[in-house]
Amino acid sequence: MARKEPEIIDTLDNGFGLFDHPNQIRLNGGACVAYRTIWTRNGLDFVHDRNCCYGTEKDVSRLEKYMGKMAKKVGKWAVSVGEASEEVLSFGEHFGNEEIEGMASPRGSYGYVYIQLRLRG
Repeated sequence: MARKEPEIIDTLDNGFGLFDHPNQIRLNGGACVAYRTIWTRNGLDFVHDRNCCYGTEKDVSRLEKYMGKMAKKVGKWAVSVGEASEEVLSFGEHFGNEEIEGMASPRGSYGYVYIQLRLRG
């Protein structure tokens, strides 16, 4: 019996938190999640309907779990640079042959922090 390929979840056209063009992410393959969060003095608040993703359910879930682990650190960084900053934070981890790459920036928005994570393997 042929093995069924995992279904791809694709909500990139919502565009929340993306640094890259959605079509470029699709062409490069791998998984991606992106968020637009609200900047607060205490860190980040994730808004449930301001996110998007691309990849298999397993890969997207893995990226979401990693973001949960990094949220406090990214929030502290955002507070340190300020809500009007255009700076970009790069962060991530290697797992054998795979790598998670993350980027975050307030983009001078005076209230939001935009985040994108990619899984490369």
